[in-house]
Amino acid sequence: QPSCLQLEARSKYLTIGELGSMSKVHFFGAALALHSAMAQDARSPSECAPLNWIKHDMGSGHWILNYTDMSWGEYLTFLGMDKKFWKKEFQASDIHQYDFFDRTFIMNHTIPSIGFHLLYEASLEDRWEKNPYPHVTPSGLDPNASVDLTTFRNTFERPGKPHPDSCWAMRTDMPVSKNVSGVMKEFIVSFWRELTSPIDMRCTLHIWDAASKKVIEPWASGMQDSKPFPGFSYRYFRKTVQSFSDVVKRLPCIPTGLRNGTFFC
Repeated sequence: QPSCLQLEARSKYLTIGELGSMSKVHFFGAALALHSAMAQDARSPSECAPLNWIKHDMGSGHWILNYTDMSWGEYLTFLGMDKKFWKKEFQASDIHQYDFFDRTFIMNHTIPSIGFHLLYEASLEDRWEKNPYPHVTPSGLDPNASVDLTTFRNTFERPGKPHPDSCWAMRTDMPVSKNVSGVMKEFIVSFWRELTSPIDMRCTLHIWDAASKKVIEPWASGMQDSKPFPGFSYRYFRKTVQSFSDVVKRLPCIPTGLRNGTFFC
């Protein structure tokens, strides 16, 4: 028998379906399911919106950095960024756009304050491939924080990872090399993006040793006070909205520039 959530979602789907727009169905369906799912303390696939809805919601609008938690400073410390640049890094207008497909995604990444822009398509199949980022983005403010990047991999995690309340978080792993006491060691930066509402995205990060597969300090045990879950660094993005004057113009979607027939909306 269908659950109350499924019945409620089905009823909402039929009502919105009268608008004759599949994009609106996906968005409002995602909004309904996410609102219900986020009310729970733990996640299972049946409690989360379908992955397709997550992709449609993440793939619409612009995401702009809304708030950087102080725990993000541990990542900047790992990179060797001078603290005098932290305020600018915390407050930078970091802007994301996405378009998702079955096996790949397109990302348009812009940070105006450092003149950074990158447009790329990458796999979602959890396989290593060439990293389109030449360096970590904080190096745009402090060259001393520059770490050469070689490969990365991306995938959507099953619900419940990395946090108990996570619903289909998108994980990115990036190998980075660092001099530790005169010896070059390889570490993996793991970075998750996930919806906490239809207009809010939580980004979570920790770093682990590539050889031992163990999470390194301070994330391993020294960040028990970080919120909402210990052992991670956090920053948050919010979906931007059009002004009323832009809405009445009915501005069209913009081609991604990478594939014919694909658009940022």
